Amino acid sequence: VGVLFDLDVTPDTDICDGLAVTLQAEPSVVGDYTYEWGPDDGSLSGLYLPNPVANPAQNTTYNVVVTSAEGCQETASIQVNRSPIVSVSIAYDDLPICGNEPVSLTAAGMGTGDGFTFDWQSAEPIVGSGVSATATPSETTTVTLEMTHDASGCVYTDDVEIEVLSTPQVTVIPTSIQGCSVIGETISASTDFVGNVQWSWSPANMVADPALAQTSLILDESNTLIVTATNDAGCAGSATVTVSMLTENTDLGPDIHLCEGETTILDTGWPNDHSVLWDHGPTTAAVEITAEGIYHVVVTSPDGCISEDTIEVSYHVMPAVDLGEDQLACESEIVTLSAGDLGLTYVWSTGQFTPSINVNESGIYEVTVSNGYCSATDDISVLFNPLPENPFATDEIPFCFTLSPFIAKLDAKNEGSTYEWEDGSSGQIYNATSPGIYYVRITTDLGCDARFRQVIYEECPGELWVPNAFTPDGDGINDVWLVEGVKLASYHLILWNKWGELIYETYSLDRPWLGQRRDGDEYVEPGTYVYRIIYKFDEGDGKVSEEKQANGQVTLVR
Repeated sequence: VGVLFDLDVTPDTDICDGLAVTLQAEPSVVGDYTYEWGPDDGSLSGLYLPNPVANPAQNTTYNVVVTSAEGCQETASIQVNRSPIVSVSIAYDDLPICGNEPVSLTAAGMGTGDGFTFDWQSAEPIVGSGVSATATPSETTTVTLEMTHDASGCVYTDDVEIEVLSTPQVTVIPTSIQGCSVIGETISASTDFVGNVQWSWSPANMVADPALAQTSLILDESNTLIVTATNDAGCAGSATVTVSMLTENTDLGPDIHLCEGETTILDTGWPNDHSVLWDHGPTTAAVEITAEGIYHVVVTSPDGCISEDTIEVSYHVMPAVDLGEDQLACESEIVTLSAGDLGLTYVWSTGQFTPSINVNESGIYEVTVSNGYCSATDDISVLFNPLPENPFATDEIPFCFTLSPFIAKLDAKNEGSTYEWEDGSSGQIYNATSPGIYYVRITTDLGCDARFRQVIYEECPGELWVPNAFTPDGDGINDVWLVEGVKLASYHLILWNKWGELIYETYSLDRPWLGQRRDGDEYVEPGTYVYRIIYKFDEGDGKVSEEKQANGQVTLVR
């Protein structure tokens, strides 16, 4: 009986182009075994060997069947991947080049796409990490490219020699020039290159002859001059000359405008090592000016640079403004404040810009008047005293002149004021005896006055008057018992004696009781009688009051 076994096989493997790998399938049990490998594509050194050598042209899966002497079998497979078939070369620009001239390099050939890492190497400056690189060598050098297949680690290389032609090295004397004027300054360039060179200066307009190694400056201008030497191969070297102008700029500023009595300082701003000369004599850097005129100054620096400037100083008349004495006015009045004539500019504290303004509120008002150069300010206090208060709460009031006290007292209030009623009365209190319109002019102790009116219209309340006794004796005095009323809408009188007998009844105020019984044929005895009056008042506008009752007694005396 055979024994089962396992196989220890070569792990899946990546191999580089041109290399081979030995395959292994080792049984776990010692014994005699036979081997059969596949595929039969010619890539194996033997199909029945225990350890054949595989050299696939492409990615291949190898299978093996191992059989023991007892006939037991075990199978396995091994994946062998071959890296891409790669041929790499470096493509480059035309060579040779001049020193420090850039040259572009590119990895070219089969399989140089994704999945590769590129390493460019050179003793001279080179920049690049991908398929392209740029070299800027100053002398002949070799550039090497190592291209690594990321999956297999296979490395492919190529190199190229970059020939660098000789480039002129340029020296210039001097390297910098400065001065108040540089015209006529000589500059010379030279080179270590042996052979013919062409010279050029830039900017060309700054030198006498831009095609010579030695030339001179013809322009006062701060700039950087570049001199270039170019050999017959087209290789060029250069050097620079810095030209700096020692500029002196004296600036007295814009023209100055002053007002009468003012002074100003004109200052050149230069230190004591500068020579200063004013056209009116002083030699100091700064001078005080007290009169108008045109002033000119010339300044010389320690380096001999001369600068100058001119300024005009003008004097102007101060504008006059007078708002006058503080003013008092009454409320509702308008006070006009005037700051002068036209032709100037005005700025009031109220935000207005006219020569005069109208004000109606108490306060301090300020104005600034300017002629464009000089300004003056004045202010004035304006106080608006209050008007008398309206003493009448409403424009119209009702009053019943037929009832006591028969007089409507009108109070003008505003104590301390004077009063003038329309009829010439001058008291605070006015007695009105009839309906009408009453006017009063009130003047406060501050002199502010106002006219007010009070309208009084007749309006009496509804009333009922019931006498408590009468004497029907025919003497013409108090002979009837007459109930009177004002604004009665309805009226009903009932009269009884002390035993409850109905004596008299009427619905009219115009029918007095004469002391008779209700049939009128017999007069009652003297005594006390009880009455009830049922009535309603007329409230106007078609309205009547609720029903009212008046109960009482009347005494009949004979």
